[in-house]
Amino acid sequence: MLAIQRGLLAAKAAWVIQELPCFLAGILGLLYMYSSQTGYSVAAWLLMGMYTVHYTQRALIYPFFIKQGAQTKASAFVLALVFCLYNGYLQCRFLVLFDPYTAEEHASLRFIAGVLLFCTGMAINLHSDAILRNLRTERNPHFQPGTRYYIPRGGAFEFVSGANFFGEIVEWAGFAIAANSWVAFAFAAFTFANIGPRGAQHHQWLRAKFEDYPAHRRAVIPFLW
Repeated sequence: MLAIQRGLLAAKAAWVIQELPCFLAGILGLLYMYSSQTGYSVAAWLLMGMYTVHYTQRALIYPFFIKQGAQTKASAFVLALVFCLYNGYLQCRFLVLFDPYTAEEHASLRFIAGVLLFCTGMAINLHSDAILRNLRTERNPHFQPGTRYYIPRGGAFEFVSGANFFGEIVEWAGFAIAANSWVAFAFAAFTFANIGPRGAQHHQWLRAKFEDYPAHRRAVIPFLW
């Protein structure tokens, strides 16, 4: 299933495997919290649920929309797998073993703001992924048979070239604000450092590819970068 050909792997299978550790960490964390005699805070339950919902989508739903025959670098797969193993362990271990939240934490303005930001980021990410998937289909109002590349339009793409990246950055920034832990802030910082430059490279490619590319669009962060 993951046979390497010239340093490349089947993207669909690679994505499922690399994201699976985070999904499993979330599921095991929820099961442990449910079966434990220790009472967990509402905040810890919500954070573990948010984490698990994200990785359910990323590990079990998103990969099956990747086009058949797409490939990814074996080196990128290995790095992503190592990160997911370590990050899944850190995030869920913190919530399961420490749960530093008070009984009223989930009602604090900081926590509510973080959850709303997380949900907004996830909505942007999902909507942007859908736009990208439909670029070469008749759902794209600009579709023309035989055309290979299109300018993404609609949603957050009206502001940034990497709308899907922007959504994920917002998502984990919200999670970090709600969790208010060093492990969550480290995750948010790594997310930005990892996919921010990718979004910037994609922005430069789009500007070079299309002469009529919207000049007002930024790379990843609306109005800023």
